[in-house]
Amino acid sequence: MTSEPPKNLPAVNPATLAPYDVYVIVDGSDIHFTASSETNYTGADFLRALYRRAYTPDTMRVSTTGSIITLSTTATHAPTMHALAELLSYTLSIPAIRLAGDSKALFNVMPWKAAAYYMPSTGNKNGASFFKIAPLNPWGVNDETFKYLRHLGGWKSADDNTWRVPMNKLFKFIQSNTPGDRGIAITRSLANILVEPISEPFNGEVLSLKDTPISELHFAKYDTRPQNSKREKGKTLAESLAGFGYKSIFDVLYNMPRRYLDLSNPVSSLHGLDAGETAYIVGRVSSWHPMKGNKGAWCTIKTSERSLKTAFWGPYQWREKKYPVGTEVIVGGKVTFYNGLTLTADFIDTLDVSSTDNPYVPIYAQSPSRGIMTNIISNLVREALTRLTVEGNPSIKQNAYWAEEALPEGILTLQEALTCLHFPTKPEDVEKAVESLAWYELVLMQVLIKDSQVAGKTQRECRTREIRPIT
Repeated sequence: MTSEPPKNLPAVNPATLAPYDVYVIVDGSDIHFTASSETNYTGADFLRALYRRAYTPDTMRVSTTGSIITLSTTATHAPTMHALAELLSYTLSIPAIRLAGDSKALFNVMPWKAAAYYMPSTGNKNGASFFKIAPLNPWGVNDETFKYLRHLGGWKSADDNTWRVPMNKLFKFIQSNTPGDRGIAITRSLANILVEPISEPFNGEVLSLKDTPISELHFAKYDTRPQNSKREKGKTLAESLAGFGYKSIFDVLYNMPRRYLDLSNPVSSLHGLDAGETAYIVGRVSSWHPMKGNKGAWCTIKTSERSLKTAFWGPYQWREKKYPVGTEVIVGGKVTFYNGLTLTADFIDTLDVSSTDNPYVPIYAQSPSRGIMTNIISNLVREALTRLTVEGNPSIKQNAYWAEEALPEGILTLQEALTCLHFPTKPEDVEKAVESLAWYELVLMQVLIKDSQVAGKTQRECRTREIRPIT
């Protein structure tokens, strides 16, 4: 964009602009915002905030005529549109400004239709268990965004125009979210969960993670468990995790999954499978029926060949609400012969937002009485590994004993080994990860033994000097 003032724009009468008004004109991909710059006018404050956050000489210009200020930008510049979406989600929700003019055209031309943010310290009892989606359009989200949020397990708040999405869906949301008809801008409050560096006592040495408490991770610091999860009375999530063996970030990263759910080879029939085998099916939910005594529910899944009966133990109403009849789902579990050939399920997810890049889902040791399930552990691991790999953040160092250039053939770096252990893309990744971590442990044991021998020799020499007779 040029530095010349915009031409052929309709004149805006300052007398018609309220202190909170921002007048919008959309001309193709160019967007012009006009407000009065009088003192304490929030419309002008909004433009100043957008200028401070997103100004570049090539994509933004500002012109003034008397008390009127006009800021012009382009909808093709993604960083500017992201900053605009973040500001609009906040200022429109208060509300601090009112958009006038071509506001509908603005919402149509923007690549983001809503903004996602996280406010764990709100007065809501379970406020940390979900993040919020604020539509930019005051009329709410469009059909594409509505379907997307529903498939993520989101629900519309009864108090305002926002949507709430469970925190255990955060990574799926980030993986599947793209600009466009259902694009949602991720604000700093949500992004900071994944980009903040891990603080001291972590210093880059892997063993320093043993002294870094689990509460350093946001998914443990705040109670991110689903609202219907059981909780230990009087204990925070971090305290419950510590009681279950996850006291530090090291404990989480070095906790090997019990098994992996292979989503790359679905079955359409359970015949030919033995009891105890792990399998998963892809299909459409056709019915939900409670078990006798309300011990759980039977869910019938219609696959490409036939209808299969799956068993879910425990409270089921939330599953029925989250995965209603007609939903395309992935269901995984173990084959059993309970009331006939059945899949006893421990995993269910919507088909369209499940990751296709990584078909192996780790299953960890769980404690339902504490509300500690596989998705909680998986999110803790993902957060830790993500924050350790963000450019500029302290990461796990390869120290002198296992320098990267001196590693034997086939041995992965520590960070690569931990990633392959928890999120493999093929079975061989797990084997390489286990072999590499075993090698690091062996080297560390040898170093500790050597250091102990050197320390013992030094102590013996000191004692010899102390008892040497005087001549």
